[in-house]
Amino acid sequence: FQAKVVASPGRGILAIDELSATCGKRLASIGLDNMEVNRQAYR
Repeated sequence: FQAKVVASPGRGILAIDELSATCGKRLASIGLDNMEVNRQAYR
């Protein structure tokens, strides 16, 4: 694939190495439930 596709608006590469529990703590700190949809939006 081409770099232009990855660098286009709304696209990119995200590397996240965070357990669901850790992510849940971050979500709780902003008043969100630890649900898959919220974890995906956070990431």
